[in-house]
Amino acid sequence: MTQTNKQYRLKNFFKWFNFLCLLLLFMIVGRLSLKNAYKFGRLIGALLFQITNKRRKIVEENIQILKDWGERRNLKNPLLNQDISAIAKEIYKCNAGNFFYSWSMTAKSTDTLSKHLKIKNMEVLNKAFEKNKGVIILFSHTGPWELIALLSKLDPSISEVFNFAAVYRVINNPYLNRWYLKKRSRFGIKMFSRDDGFLKIMRHVKNKSILFIASDIRMSTGPKADFFDLKTTASKIPYTFHKGTKAPMISISLVKSGDLKWDFQFNEILPLEQDEYTEQNILKASNEDLERLIFNDPYNYFFFQNRLK
Repeated sequence: MTQTNKQYRLKNFFKWFNFLCLLLLFMIVGRLSLKNAYKFGRLIGALLFQITNKRRKIVEENIQILKDWGERRNLKNPLLNQDISAIAKEIYKCNAGNFFYSWSMTAKSTDTLSKHLKIKNMEVLNKAFEKNKGVIILFSHTGPWELIALLSKLDPSISEVFNFAAVYRVINNPYLNRWYLKKRSRFGIKMFSRDDGFLKIMRHVKNKSILFIASDIRMSTGPKADFFDLKTTASKIPYTFHKGTKAPMISISLVKSGDLKWDFQFNEILPLEQDEYTEQNILKASNEDLERLIFNDPYNYFFFQNRLK
């Protein structure tokens, strides 16, 4: 056996082993109550805050940008009155708690889902869908955002009307990637990656279907747009699919409504009466929607990337 083959097999073994460890953790968390899963996640978040100095610095820089943006507009949020380090620690704890909460929720009954998750502003989605061109829905990495995949399980009637799909980034671990896709398919959501090609994804949208796209992906290249008063690189993906399908575009937000409770809120960020949007229209509308969401609830936003630079 050559040295290259040995390295490949060793690397493959570690990916398989990492997948088994994550699968075991997922099974354990799935058996926890939502409350205990969230508490466990917060403990993990507090630990990560102590050991990830480089990542913590990115979070603290993002908090400062957010604070400065709010001050320039004379906006007030008591959550931002604390010291930056204290805010960063709470962001770590909330995000890790939301992550484990999501894992636990996927293993719970429909009754449990209905007690903790609600769908609001459904009329916005219905209005967009009336145009018979499919709908593009922008989402952000806020709160337990992975639970968007449970919309059809939360309300089975939704799956009878809407055909859901999402654009995702392929996970480097092939074992984890296959498991992830299988789990999503159980919830009635089809997953597309770049490997599927734009034409295949566009055909899905044109078939009077829904496509979820993340609006806050960190990009190294792309068009520039104002985001918290900074010129940031944005994703062309939403505009590309809108241009090819003429599908209307709305957003979905996860808004905390109580202890371990969240609302899925559909938002009209662009006039649904309009048949076509420009790239700058889309970037401006999605960034303004995201700015509002982040400022109102900074603790539950995924501040761990330097998109604000």
